[in-house]
Amino acid sequence: MNNEFLSKYDTFEKRQKLFYTFKDKYPTRIPIVITTKDEQLKFLVSREITMGNLISTFRSQLELNSAQAIFFLSKNVLIPNSYTLGSVYDNMADKDGFLYIVAREENVFG
Repeated sequence: MNNEFLSKYDTFEKRQKLFYTFKDKYPTRIPIVITTKDEQLKFLVSREITMGNLISTFRSQLELNSAQAIFFLSKNVLIPNSYTLGSVYDNMADKDGFLYIVAREENVFG
């Protein structure tokens, strides 16, 4: 996954400056940008949170019904629910310092 949705609005240098601002103010948090089909959401999250916890929180905010599944991908790779955000960030963060995640919804039961 690339950061094409942010690059429309800001240069690499501006995004990197924003990352360092977050890092200085919240050194224990990870800046994440989650893109859905309708919107782009920005979060600062703890490194210890698992992808499963993030997905659960995200599901409740979107109010998905039980027949819909949500999948998180970064750099076109499906992220396992058991991974911590810290390990995902260490392996998949963009050069500007943000972790870009794409959220995909699927109907799984008919």
